[in-house]
Amino acid sequence: MIRTKSKMILLFMTASILTGCIRNIDIPYPDYKPQKVLMGTLEPNKPISIRLSNTLPVTSTDTVYPPITNAKVLCFEDGILLGELSHQKDGIYSLEKTPKSKSIYKIQASIDSEMITATDTMPSPINFSVELTKDNLQNVNYNPDFKLEIQRESKSYNWFSITYYRASPPVIVRPQPFFSESVYLDLFNSSKSLNGKTLHGFNIRIKPEYIGKLAIEGVPGNQFNKDSSLYVQFLDVSYSYDRYLKTAIVAWENRVSNNEGGLNNPFYEPVTIYSNVTGGIGILGSVQTRLVVVKRPK
Repeated sequence: MIRTKSKMILLFMTASILTGCIRNIDIPYPDYKPQKVLMGTLEPNKPISIRLSNTLPVTSTDTVYPPITNAKVLCFEDGILLGELSHQKDGIYSLEKTPKSKSIYKIQASIDSEMITATDTMPSPINFSVELTKDNLQNVNYNPDFKLEIQRESKSYNWFSITYYRASPPVIVRPQPFFSESVYLDLFNSSKSLNGKTLHGFNIRIKPEYIGKLAIEGVPGNQFNKDSSLYVQFLDVSYSYDRYLKTAIVAWENRVSNNEGGLNNPFYEPVTIYSNVTGGIGILGSVQTRLVVVKRPK
């Protein structure tokens, strides 16, 4: 009995000592200095426009980045001053000039005592065509064969996406995945389906190193009706915008949680998104976008 009491006293004393040793330690984050962010996409049929903002610390719960409204922003075309961009609202600056193919554009933003710059070249559009055949019983959902032909005279950066559209009620607009074994397509945004075929995501990159007349064949993934159409969006992009798109898509697919905050990827690793901004972060990209509508043959 005495031995049992001694053990209980010893246990109580040990617990008291351990409890007395517990302390809450606050580890401060390092001093945070916001970075300047420049975001802009140049298109030949739109005025030149960019957005300037500051980054937020990792501990912030804000969803809106603080806009920069006091910058002096200049645009140069092929080394010659094209004009000064005026502030519109919320850090958006614009100039009533439209970019031209093959021209080089530089944005220079002076913010207090700091300067950030970015340069990009507007690509030239290449020729392309799209064709749908009649229904093929060998294809998934008996969908027709799809063929995209392009003509490259030199190395270029091109993307395309396919959207299913039905006008009759209920109206349906749905991105289409794409089955294709074409060697011309980048596999970064693809996976193997249950039938062993390669399924490309909604943003499909054509490898830039192939030159000449290229025929890309495949099958739209989802079923679509006889009275529906496919919208094919074709992009000619600059080298910088190509790298930005690819890294941004990889980062999005590799994110740790989904839009609802649920666990999406337990093997998440940080991905660096490409930036061509000097003195800050962000992207100045150039793109020419064209849209073709093809109907399913009857």
